[in-house]
Amino acid sequence: MGTERNLLVDGGYRWVDHVPESTWHLSGELKLHSDRCLDTLLRLNSRVVDVSPPARFVNAMSQLMSGSHVAIPWAHVMPEREHRAHVRKLINEASEALETISKDYYVNTWVPQSTVLRSLQPARVSQARYREVLALAGNNAKSIENFCPNDNGFAATVAYDRFGTRTGRLTVDHGPGILTLKRDYRDMLVPSDPKGCIAYIDFAALEARIMLYEAGGRCDEHDMYAFISRELFGGTASRDSIKLAVISELYGVGKHTLGDQLGIAGKELDGFIGKVKRFFRGKELLKRVKGEFIKTGMITNRHGRKIVIDEPLDHILINSYAQSTGVDVSLLGFSDIVRQLQHLPGIRPLFVLHDALILDVPAVDLEAVKAIKQVKVPGYVQNFFLKCETFPCTSL
Repeated sequence: MGTERNLLVDGGYRWVDHVPESTWHLSGELKLHSDRCLDTLLRLNSRVVDVSPPARFVNAMSQLMSGSHVAIPWAHVMPEREHRAHVRKLINEASEALETISKDYYVNTWVPQSTVLRSLQPARVSQARYREVLALAGNNAKSIENFCPNDNGFAATVAYDRFGTRTGRLTVDHGPGILTLKRDYRDMLVPSDPKGCIAYIDFAALEARIMLYEAGGRCDEHDMYAFISRELFGGTASRDSIKLAVISELYGVGKHTLGDQLGIAGKELDGFIGKVKRFFRGKELLKRVKGEFIKTGMITNRHGRKIVIDEPLDHILINSYAQSTGVDVSLLGFSDIVRQLQHLPGIRPLFVLHDALILDVPAVDLEAVKAIKQVKVPGYVQNFFLKCETFPCTSL
């Protein structure tokens, strides 16, 4: 509001120097380390409260202070009556939003997920391997430069944008671009303990498993595709063919394209696809999400996140639901894992790589990490299974 102090509204009005921790607060910017950020709550619900003063004042001051980065003290710049009206408007809009917007998703899902993102620490990077990768990257060298180790051998801590995609899938806001780093280059990352390792805890068939669980099914095995092969085809169908069929259901691959990949056609192809479709009961999920889209123009994932759909094709509706739910499941699961491992301070969480959590693990703690084979998250009674992959230390 361009004032020297914060206005606290709680039945009455008073000016304070510091915002109490339990207070919902509006500033016009997302506050990543706050569990009561009204700006985040508004954005999650596709709502906006514009904190900027009327455009005529903004335009006038932008001309006077061109190039300056000094915060404008609007309380002193604007006529008193205009500033009071501006403040009153913000109070009314913020109060109305707090009274009408559901806070369930933010409080029950978004905030608990923040545990893992706030726990991330800088990764140690091999200086020698970094130079090699930088030379190999060529035109893509800029994306590698964010991994440049400092004098102590560590890269910057990654920071993610949780609004970077419509489904909530993370993008890197600043710091090392782990999401786009080639797998062959990940050996730049080295453990702090020379005898330790870099470990990846990854969800097994996450989005496909979500579809199965949405259909009321369950799979108490790590290899879901092998399980489906036994259940539907007595184990005669290869897990790769089952995986292809499930992916086609998720991503809208055409029947004939799938047939070419599987090497089957006609009635054999129809029978194979039909069994997989019925197993996942995709029509029921599609009917549910499509019905919601027709009514509201958006869909809601399992945990309550709103997803705006621009092109409501059947496979986009299904995939958007599964992917967005997968984001919430993975972040909730990783937050739980970080809590489980917090008694082992030598373990350092480094990155979230979509469905994987990357950890810097001392040798003495490796078995504790490998022992985490499944996780339960709110919203599902079934367990989600995990796989752990490790990489040994390379030369610094």
